[in-house]
Amino acid sequence: MQLSSIKTRNNSYNHIVMFLLIIGAALLLSLILGDIAHAADATAGGGASLPWEKPLEKLKKSVSGPVAFVVSLLGLVAGGATLIFGGEVSEFVKRIIYLVLVISVIVFANTLLTGALFSGAVVPANVVVGGF
Repeated sequence: MQLSSIKTRNNSYNHIVMFLLIIGAALLLSLILGDIAHAADATAGGGASLPWEKPLEKLKKSVSGPVAFVVSLLGLVAGGATLIFGGEVSEFVKRIIYLVLVISVIVFANTLLTGALFSGAVVPANVVVGGF
């Protein structure tokens, strides 16, 4: 599949275009899923429950849980090893491997950042905070 009419000697231009398309698709997907997750969080405190909130909440928990972290780490290792030691693979297989790597990086970063930076403090029930 030719992405452009420019024919170069090593087709490096086509690889750059394909890489940018994959990164753009991953960014668009993360923005869309991020908005859905924030919309579900906004109504979790009270408000009317919409019919699609429960499945989206399950999806959010499964994508950001410890199992997703391990699966994404295995996907990163397997995809990287396949690209390095895979030998001669077709262009279609390389694109599938790139897709696996991009999804693994997104899930890995989401889980890592959620667990490390954006979690609140856990205060036990018997502790009085600001007890005047």
